[in-house]
Amino acid sequence: MHVQSVQLRVSLTGRYATALYKEASSTKSIEVILNNIDAFKKLLESNHELEQIFKSRLLHGNYAILIIEEIGKLMNFSELFVNFLKVILTNRRGAFLQNIFKDFLALVDIKTNTLPIRIEVAKTNKNHLVAIENILKKMHPNQSHRFEHYQNSELLGGFRAFIHERCLDYSLKSRLNRLSYQLKEA
Repeated sequence: MHVQSVQLRVSLTGRYATALYKEASSTKSIEVILNNIDAFKKLLESNHELEQIFKSRLLHGNYAILIIEEIGKLMNFSELFVNFLKVILTNRRGAFLQNIFKDFLALVDIKTNTLPIRIEVAKTNKNHLVAIENILKKMHPNQSHRFEHYQNSELLGGFRAFIHERCLDYSLKSRLNRLSYQLKEA
């Protein structure tokens, strides 16, 4: 875990994420920044023009900063988050924004001893997801958990869980592939 923390501080996106984390930590506003990041990511996903403002190097920085200030007011973002976005735009690092957010979340996970787990299911079913989460919690009882749920219809059934670089594949597609391979070998 210490190695990952050092790696985050060395990369470009990690340095920005670390700076944001340190400032948020000193002002005790990590939860606020996490909420701002989540809302901003949803905004970027729903508005491709805004995403292009961050990725474009052609748009003059002052116009982009004015746009961010207005969005900050409308979305009720914290002053720290708006200022951070302005620094990103001024330094022309908008193309790295998603990775900066990912690194910030990784830093929060490291500091809070939280295990991020990505769960892919063929069909979203609340009871099924709760059962999967309970199984995974038993595998790592000494840590808190942060689950991300994704729907992947290619799995046909079952689930896949990604924990760090490890994949637990209990999907129907995987089982059918193994069975097919065994039948070919026989």
